[in-house]
Amino acid sequence: MIYINSSISTGIETLDNESVMVYPNPAQEFINLSSELFYSQDVKIILYSSSGAILKTQDFSPDEVTNNKLEFHFPDISDGYFLIRIEVGKYVITKNIIIRK
Repeated sequence: MIYINSSISTGIETLDNESVMVYPNPAQEFINLSSELFYSQDVKIILYSSSGAILKTQDFSPDEVTNNKLEFHFPDISDGYFLIRIEVGKYVITKNIIIRK
C-alpha cells in the first residue's frame, strides 16, 4: 500500500499556461516570452529535446527584461518539437514549442 502525504510542499509553484506568453510558435531562431512575473525578477529558460535532454540554458537578469518581455535565441537548434521550462522566483511553467527553419 502506498500513502501520499499531500501536506508536503516543494517550495515550487506551477503556473497556468496563461501566466507566460510564448510566441511565435512555430519559431525559427528565437522566441519571445512575456509575463508580468518577469518584472524585477531573475528568469531562467531551459530548452529540452523531446527525449528530455537539455539543449540550452539561459539566465536573464532583471536588466535584460524590457517591458516584461525577453527573447530566447536558439540559432543552432534544428527542426522539431521541444519543451521549455521557465523559472521565475518560486514559479515554474513548461511550454511546448515547435522549431521550423
